[in-house]
Amino acid sequence: MNIHRLLLALAAALALPAATAAEVRLIAGAIPGFCEAKGEGVGGASCALVAEMARRMHYPHKIELMPFIRALETVRLGSNVIMPLGRSKAREKNAQWRVVLLEDEFVLITQKHPEEAIDSLAAVRDKAVGAMRGGIAAEIAHAGGLTRLEEVAEEPLNARKLAAGRIVAWIGAWNSIRQAQRQAGLPVADLRRAAVLQRFAIYLAASRDVPAEELDKWKAALDAMRADGTYRRILAEYDYEVPQSHVKPAPAPAASR
Repeated sequence: MNIHRLLLALAAALALPAATAAEVRLIAGAIPGFCEAKGEGVGGASCALVAEMARRMHYPHKIELMPFIRALETVRLGSNVIMPLGRSKAREKNAQWRVVLLEDEFVLITQKHPEEAIDSLAAVRDKAVGAMRGGIAAEIAHAGGLTRLEEVAEEPLNARKLAAGRIVAWIGAWNSIRQAQRQAGLPVADLRRAAVLQRFAIYLAASRDVPAEELDKWKAALDAMRADGTYRRILAEYDYEVPQSHVKPAPAPAASR
């Protein structure tokens, strides 16, 4: 009888990891305006949308907030991982891209009254420019041939460096720049949008092993939020500025569609 009970207990213990492994892990990289600490939870437009999707799906865990670079590596190397993430060519093969959350623009920012005319990447090719390390902004800067790119781990540092004159321009996502400027204690009105460089989409990206059926459930939750007005309410709550320019998002490679 004791042996029988032992076998039952062993079987139950062996079954537990399999059940846990099947559940997706929801993470986020810290980026101002999109995903950031808020009280005991996680705020920002992207994470607020995903948190509401998770609530509707009765997802039992909180979003795991971590440094952006670590989150990027976690979704690339991880198992059953999903996270809000901007899509780019460099990241294309590292994740699945099925659920579009938001759109924004990467812009070239200067002080409101720069010492010299700046209206393109070409104008700052040999000047000190700030961007977030590992982000799409850095990809754009490298592709544009910038020779003095200064990459940082957190966007508010770019805000402070621009205000102090340590960099002449800053490349970043517009909504993230606005929030980073506030976090640095600086007025958004002090910034000038010198050029729109690229429109892009933020997805609920997934590691390659997440089943399509699982992602379809998350998409259905988002579609319901759009239909009942919750999506629009969350963007308004976070003062999210939807892109108004005519610059289109960079096209996705045909093979991934």
